[in-house]
Amino acid sequence: MVYTSIYMEEAGFTAVEYGAAMGIASVAVALGGLASGGLVDTLGPRATAILGWSLAALVSLLFAYKPELSLAALLLWRIANTLPQAAPPVMIARRYIASRATALAIFNTGRRLAALPGPALVGLTATIDSTLPFTIRAALLAISIAILYAMRERRHVTRTMTPAKEVRGTS
Repeated sequence: MVYTSIYMEEAGFTAVEYGAAMGIASVAVALGGLASGGLVDTLGPRATAILGWSLAALVSLLFAYKPELSLAALLLWRIANTLPQAAPPVMIARRYIASRATALAIFNTGRRLAALPGPALVGLTATIDSTLPFTIRAALLAISIAILYAMRERRHVTRTMTPAKEVRGTS
């Protein structure tokens, strides 16, 4: 997100406009978190993640190639990143029943480690072309969507509880 402020300045937006957009986007993120849970419950985690990441890829391309829409794109960017946030815990809980917490910890650690070179890569690619970081992000999201789409979703099996047998001879 650091690069977006520089990009917005290059696109002609003032610091006040950027700050106001970030404030509105923060409220949208809070509401998007609520929507995320509802979408996962309604559409399922896989479809919600694909929907959120597809929107995020589209917004990345808007940033790159339609600078006049940057304020709207910033708001959509924040919402799109929020939509799939409830999906990984549900997917992990369904697949790794006996080790949910460990699997979620590994997922979160891997996600954070994978993001470490991000700022350096954004800075490097931005020196080549200011639209390149957004285009690369859209391409990486498209790869993530393809992988997730190709994965089979394990169906959750609900087991019915059978009543305990009555113990004879006790009152």
